[in-house]
Amino acid sequence: ADKVYKGKLYDYYATEHIESSLEFIYKFEDFEKLKPYITKIGDLNLKNKIKSFEDSRIKDVMNLLPGAPSPLFNLADTSGNFHQLANMKGRVIYIDLWASWCGPCKEETPYLKKIYEELKNNDKVQIISIAAFDAKNRTRRYDIIKKDEMDWLQLEDTEDSFAKSYLANSIPRFIIIDKQGKIVNSDAVRPSDPEKLMAILNREINK
Repeated sequence: ADKVYKGKLYDYYATEHIESSLEFIYKFEDFEKLKPYITKIGDLNLKNKIKSFEDSRIKDVMNLLPGAPSPLFNLADTSGNFHQLANMKGRVIYIDLWASWCGPCKEETPYLKKIYEELKNNDKVQIISIAAFDAKNRTRRYDIIKKDEMDWLQLEDTEDSFAKSYLANSIPRFIIIDKQGKIVNSDAVRPSDPEKLMAILNREINK
């Protein structure tokens, strides 16, 4: 758009696409990439609209910086029992946001299973998979959980509230929370990089 369109045509085209991009951004470096294109918008009303949305999004991202209190959840497991993040203090929490329709999510499952097997007897860590954007596929999801022997804690975010609180507009997404309930990383290392992930988890466990 920057190379092809000029004037009002660029303003409207860029505004539409920048606004769409901002909905998926949760890293500060991505905001920096958009700045030159926002600056070039000539229509002040459109530019102010985008700037307002950008400021709101940046505020949301700042709430997810390392050391910030994690958003909470109170979600049901596959047996209908509810689990609250607030009750898990004292343990390092590794959260997997996934869905039954998500191919890349399922590709991580064998790696996550190995991580779980290594840590399942350690009472200082809790591994959790939270199904997001998948409320209509419960039967299919339960079949996958059983077939793939996903024996760690499985929760369902039927209203997607926890996923949205982490600005998780795409999955898979992994989150690490420390023993005090504070964010270590809101976009954490995937299980498919086990050495790096275990180094981070062990560091937090040993604190």
